[in-house]
Amino acid sequence: MHRNAFFSSSLLCLATFMPVLAGPDDTVWTPLFNGADMKDWDIKVMGYPLNVDSKNTWRVTNGAIEVNYSNLTDWTGEPWSHAEYKVRPYSHYLLRVEYQFYGTQVPGAPAYANENSGIMLHSQKLSTMAVNQNWPISLENQLLGPKSGEGTGSSNLCTPGTAVHNANGTLNNDHCIRAAANTRTVAPLWTLSTSLVLGDSVIKQYIEGKLVLTYYKPVQYEGVVSNNTVKIVNNTPLTSGYIQLQSESAPIRFRKVELANLEGCKTPASPNYKSYYIKHDPAACNAVSIGPDRKPPTGSLEFHSGEGALVADFAGDYGLEIRDLAGERVWSGKGRGRQAFALGSIGRPGLYFVILRQAGQVPMRKAVCLP
Repeated sequence: MHRNAFFSSSLLCLATFMPVLAGPDDTVWTPLFNGADMKDWDIKVMGYPLNVDSKNTWRVTNGAIEVNYSNLTDWTGEPWSHAEYKVRPYSHYLLRVEYQFYGTQVPGAPAYANENSGIMLHSQKLSTMAVNQNWPISLENQLLGPKSGEGTGSSNLCTPGTAVHNANGTLNNDHCIRAAANTRTVAPLWTLSTSLVLGDSVIKQYIEGKLVLTYYKPVQYEGVVSNNTVKIVNNTPLTSGYIQLQSESAPIRFRKVELANLEGCKTPASPNYKSYYIKHDPAACNAVSIGPDRKPPTGSLEFHSGEGALVADFAGDYGLEIRDLAGERVWSGKGRGRQAFALGSIGRPGLYFVILRQAGQVPMRKAVCLP
């Protein structure tokens, strides 16, 4: 695709609105972590085969995935490790993770890794990593705490075996790219990290709903990764990959790991059609009908950014609400027929979900980017 065409049509937060969800399922967010165990996750510790975690670094405690170093006396051997949601890779999605640093760094670990961890996006599968490979080939959304010396906020980008492009199309192969300044939540409070990933076109990273970093056209690129047997081919586009959490010598917890898939059936005649999907997956169109009593409402829902207004046009009564990326409701209203709603100031600028509900019908959703 021509670069200018892509930039004008595919950047969510530059668009005035996204189409509504018109599918049978009222659940946008899918939990990747069930809160009880890690049966859907693989573990890879540097120097060990897959799923050999001899120090029990990865565990579930009080409903959270916990990186715990109580069985390590020092950082001998540099046992970097990663936990991977192994069920499937993803291409186009929204990912939200709540994280919390706690405790103290393992003695002997490098200073830069203090209160430093990450979420690996578009990663190679852990089972393909060599025993002594240090990092998976991936894009690291770098999570940082207040004791870290890496930049002025959280959610930098680090690039083991990868590189990205700037907004003007030039290649940026810096190992770490700094995010905009933002507040690092002090332990024991939790911090929300959200990643908007659109294949090999654009990735946006948010902290507590604030956009802090945008980058484009990720590719494989040699650098930082060592002892790998999977060949890195410079400038190969990264279109999809696995989602992983990182262990890098700082104790950390992950309380919530949830994903909204933006890839699926875009054929309107299919009962699995959802018009908010970004990427079409023909296989997802094969599904059982949702039945005559569970249809999406008929009408239109539009956001007019210049006027700061939401315009709904549906027969009968309906309810509206707007939720932020954390799922918190920031605005609600009721209407009948065609009606314009002045949103006023609902909070920080950024990406939100608008939800329309009508009795007996499947709720409709759209994503909007409020200025």
